[in-house]
Amino acid sequence: MAPHGSIAQAAQNLNRSYKKAWRLVASLNAQAQTPLVSTQTGGRKGGGTLLTPAGHHVVTAFRGIQQRLTPFLAAETDRLSS
Repeated sequence: MAPHGSIAQAAQNLNRSYKKAWRLVASLNAQAQTPLVSTQTGGRKGGGTLLTPAGHHVVTAFRGIQQRLTPFLAAETDRLSS
């Protein structure tokens, strides 16, 4: 995982607007039982963003699902292309 420590930097790396990224983070936090992302205000040097333990768990679970699905999807693509 490449931590950015800021929503603005993560948004820039994903070619998304800061506003869109902030909405996604807020939506994820609202839908989860506990916040997935923790933010600290403070501006240029004092603020920041961190994944919470629950956020790390979700990322790990997602990567596991992605890892298991990738070979299946590749095989299905090959089958459909034949």
